[in-house]
Amino acid sequence: MYPDIVHGWAIPERHLAEGAFLWARLENIVRSSRHTLEDAVEQEQRLRAHIDGLLIGGHAVATRLLKPALEEEDAPLVATAATVLLLQEAQVAVVLGLLREGTEFQHQSLRKALERCEREDLEARLAVLPASLPDSARAAVLEVQALRGWDAGAALLPALKSESPEVTAAALRAARATPTRVEPRMIHTLLDSPSLEVRDAALALGVALGSRSALRRCQQLVAQQAPGSRRAMEWLALSGEPSDLEALLALTRIPALRCDAVWALGFSGRVSVAEAALAWMRDEDLRFARLASEAFSAITGLELEGVYRRELAEEEADIPLEAEDLDADLTPSPEEDLPAADADRVAAWWAEARKRFDAQGRYLRGKPFSAPVLQEALRQEPMRRRHVLAQEALVRSRGTQRLEARTPALQQQLALARPWTFREADVRAPLKHFLGQE
Repeated sequence: MYPDIVHGWAIPERHLAEGAFLWARLENIVRSSRHTLEDAVEQEQRLRAHIDGLLIGGHAVATRLLKPALEEEDAPLVATAATVLLLQEAQVAVVLGLLREGTEFQHQSLRKALERCEREDLEARLAVLPASLPDSARAAVLEVQALRGWDAGAALLPALKSESPEVTAAALRAARATPTRVEPRMIHTLLDSPSLEVRDAALALGVALGSRSALRRCQQLVAQQAPGSRRAMEWLALSGEPSDLEALLALTRIPALRCDAVWALGFSGRVSVAEAALAWMRDEDLRFARLASEAFSAITGLELEGVYRRELAEEEADIPLEAEDLDADLTPSPEEDLPAADADRVAAWWAEARKRFDAQGRYLRGKPFSAPVLQEALRQEPMRRRHVLAQEALVRSRGTQRLEARTPALQQQLALARPWTFREADVRAPLKHFLGQE
């Protein structure tokens, strides 16, 4: 036990505060346009040091600091406290009890702790939780089971039929661990859900399970210029079909959809997209120009640093105090961290580099697409891009390479240390090659 507990609790309080700070920082890294998996591993190690520091305090720290922290309206603080409590046998029931009796906010925060929990018996403990949990708790448990690839058991089918979109979407994600429990017609019905979250989860499950209906639904959503169709655009960018690429290129002319379209096109790996991005980099919409720069770099491998990075003038004038929204979230978005390319210098570089690229090929950071290149990208790409690449790896490996981009970074790093091999025919085949006939 801490010798200084008697003298003011300074050390455990600092461990808890620093742990919560690092947890919040880790959440930002996971969606970052600058940080990589290695950065996430470093943050996790620092976080773990503070968790270990709190564990030393045992029951006294659990009672004085951690249990009260579960009642705070601070998600990283709740997640940090819950993580430590879950590692103490005498306190596990306290945390899991909040799934029955806690608030929606607590359920969302506890989910983060459960996703990282190292208890070997956690899968079994979650499996026996009552079916009468509140919807927000049911969704949290299903999300944990989905992330960790655990069987949701008998709770899965009722959750797929839930009236709560949050529960249904979580169940669709959990179904990937045990796809034989789900009838294809149930997925087909949910492809038309009015809930974007449910529809996107159904699209992902459908494509992963080889459903042509899911890919056709992606094509319909893009053809209809449907709002909120970013996930559908991502799948079409990976499809390898010229008609799908043309449909996405057309969306870059639709103001409400152009940013999502150029984001998706960055995963296509196509030379034609890189060349279109040269013009998009000059767009007066800075967000669009940045996304175009990101897409060009992702395809060609040009690092947008030094002379290739555009020096930006002051982007916003000072806002008068009376007009400022004091409640606004001032956290920069990942896209605000993206560099904008110096279009003239990049065009000059491309004029020389273009000869190294095959117009019919597909590229990732300037390298012809392959299983080793995809694996290396999952190690080195900015964190915000990795979930799309992980989806592609799952499909092209026919389910053998399942990497969840939100799992602890050290686990991902270890999984990526083992060489990947896909069948040669599956490396560059169109997405429809992996789908059934229905």
